[in-house]
Parts: sequence; structure tokens; C-alpha cells
Amino acid sequence: KKARHQNSLPELEAAEAGAPSSGPVNLFRELLEEGKGVIRGNKEYEEEKRQEKERQEKALGILTYLGQSAAEAQTQPPWYQLPPEQGGPPPGPAPDEKIKSRLDPLQKHLGKKRQHSGEGNCSRKEKKEGSEKQRPKEPPSLDQLRAGRLRREAAERA
Repeated sequence: KKARHQNSLPELEAAEAGAPSSGPVNLFRELLEEGKGVIRGNKEYEEEKRQEKERQEKALGILTYLGQSAAEAQTQPPWYQLPPEQGGPPPGPAPDEKIKSRLDPLQKHLGKKRQHSGEGNCSRKEKKEGSEKQRPKEPPSLDQLRAGRLRREAAERA
């Protein structure tokens, strides 16, 4: 036991002194132990980069914390949750709607048809007045409807 103990001590002392051992040789062991060889980045830059990434993920709705919904994570609520504006649009068609209706080929076609059909006929007001005259105020009775049908059928036969 003493011999083994004495023999093992010189090997350890020799290995520490720089004598070659049976394992692989690590040339950078001293640098790694002291911490000089470790590449360190700029901590401030890394923090700024992390904050920028977090801000972008929050804007996209990707980053949410535990117990937090995506809507709560955003700094501004989505457009569909905002209340409608009180002023509202001005009365009448908007300028872009005027342009759209003017450039619409279907509207042009319908406008031409109205012009052609309106030449031989009376105006809208006259049509409305005539239709009001034809309609009686109270609905006709069943006997009156039968009499009218019989007259029409007799005129058709004749």
C-alpha cells in the first residue's frame, strides 16, 4: 500500500509540472480556467437587441406572457374593437363614390336606357299621380271583383 501510494504521488506531481500524460493534451486549458479565452459580447447591445425583438413580437401578437391573451399583449387594440367615430361621414356621397359611379359602365348603360324609355312616356310624378287615381281608397268587395272579372271575360269573348 505504501509503495502504491508513493508511486502515485510522483505521477500526479509530474503531470502538474507539464510532463505528458496518457490523455489528450489541451493547449487552451489555462485560458479557459481563467476565463480569458471566453468570447464575451457587448451586454448593452445584446439587451437592446432583445428589447427590439420583444417589441416586434408584441406588435405582431406573437409574444404573450402566461395568462395573457394576444389582444391584451398589443399596445393598441385592433381596429374592430375601437368605437366608431362620433362625427361620422359627411352627408351625401363621398368623392370617391361619385367617381366610381361616373366610371361604372353598368350605370352608363342604365342611364342610356332611362333616357330612351323616358322620351315617349310621362314623368315620374305624373305616373305616381295616375297610379294613385287608379287605386281606390278602400278595397273592393267580393261582388265588385266578380262583376269586373265577368265584364273582362265577356269583352275577351267578343
